[in-house]
Amino acid sequence: MRASQAGVNELNGGEPIEEDGDLFGSTVILAARIAAAAESGEILASLGVRDLCAGKGFLFADRGEFVAKGFEEPVRLFLIRWRYWTLSPGIGLPTPTTWS
Repeated sequence: MRASQAGVNELNGGEPIEEDGDLFGSTVILAARIAAAAESGEILASLGVRDLCAGKGFLFADRGEFVAKGFEEPVRLFLIRWRYWTLSPGIGLPTPTTWS
């Protein structure tokens, strides 16, 4: 499985195994399992990714624990929400907006 296939709807941190331009290993497998748990248009992240993104302007909604097939320990998942900038009406100054 290519890492790009697994990362479409999910973010997961860890060390994959690289061979001939493909990524393998439990990190990639877990990413694929979490991606499959995402609804259309959602981006899910593991707790590790949430911790790595602290202070970067992302908002996270706790989705609870997820037991991935082939893994013994549950993984806490978070729905990612992000802030983007829009122009203030009339004055053109950027203001943060929250995606919902």
